[in-house]
Amino acid sequence: MLASIYLPDTIPFAQSFTAGNVFARRSIGRPWSTPRVRDDFGRASAWRLGEFQVQDRLRGFLFAGATNRARLNLQPNIVIRSGALLSMSRKREHERALFTAFLDLAPEFAGERLDVWQQPEDESDFPDIIARSITGRKIGVELGEWINEDEMQAAKQKERREEAFLEAIGEQGPNPTQHIRFVWLHPKANARIAPAARAAFRDQLFTCIFECDQRWPNERFWKRGHQLLGDELAAYPLLAKYLNAIKLWPADGEKWQHNWIAFPLRVDTFDGETMWKPLREIVAQKIGHYAASSMGFDHLSLIVIYNQAWIYNSPAEMPLHSFDDAAAELRREIGDNHGAFDRVFLYIALEPGRVLRVS
Repeated sequence: MLASIYLPDTIPFAQSFTAGNVFARRSIGRPWSTPRVRDDFGRASAWRLGEFQVQDRLRGFLFAGATNRARLNLQPNIVIRSGALLSMSRKREHERALFTAFLDLAPEFAGERLDVWQQPEDESDFPDIIARSITGRKIGVELGEWINEDEMQAAKQKERREEAFLEAIGEQGPNPTQHIRFVWLHPKANARIAPAARAAFRDQLFTCIFECDQRWPNERFWKRGHQLLGDELAAYPLLAKYLNAIKLWPADGEKWQHNWIAFPLRVDTFDGETMWKPLREIVAQKIGHYAASSMGFDHLSLIVIYNQAWIYNSPAEMPLHSFDDAAAELRREIGDNHGAFDRVFLYIALEPGRVLRVS
């Protein structure tokens, strides 16, 4: 069994690495700015992926976040005919961006280029993309996202809880302490700070941190940091009410200057089945949904997308198991039983992007 460790979102850069049987990922820091992009109708829109707002530094990792007007115009023969973008659900925005990026990598995925494409007006209709090729063939594209739902829901629940605490804390400002590098809060399960208590919670938190910073030089056992809990937290009633503990990390000559109040690591165990099973399931679900009916399309493709899983899930690619391995295993799994789909693709929607044909 491997261990998947996700370092706190407040680390202001992105990096992933492996060490023995431990995987660690450092993700983009908060707060997240939302870049404004324009659709082909000239309207401004904020692209969001899942619960995360896309910022410029994230574009190297979430390929769909790189979609902008210039990107859409890379293929001037393609007209995107969709309803009012501002009324689109976030899921449709997400799918629209991903499919646009996919076309940059595989413009002839159906055997030829597309002339026009659109999303159905009714979100419940399928397939997700309806297109016409340059020779007039009717092309349908079904999109599916490769994610582990259980892990994703747990990660989002933790994220929402932490965002609520950060909202209560408000603007942190530069780290004013002398001896503390950064602070971890350990919220109680299902803790929700009442709006009326937010100001007092913030005051007690900063008072606690400043008092500990003043004590630091005289505390001989704090050289490797200190964790406040129990009686120490009891001196600050609101902290004791909403937190299990507060961990203070020693500066050792270096401090986080921004977003220095954060949360502990999210740790998950995983093995090969953690991500391989949901990949099998999403493909089987899509094939079963269409059965053997091509619904009047001359060509029907299934595109399984790996995108949000990079943030919310255990890693799908490790030294002993690559995306190419996943595509090969999926190819063996479905064989010739790909239902109504003429072609099946695995789209790795991470910069620079990869398209692997499965069938």
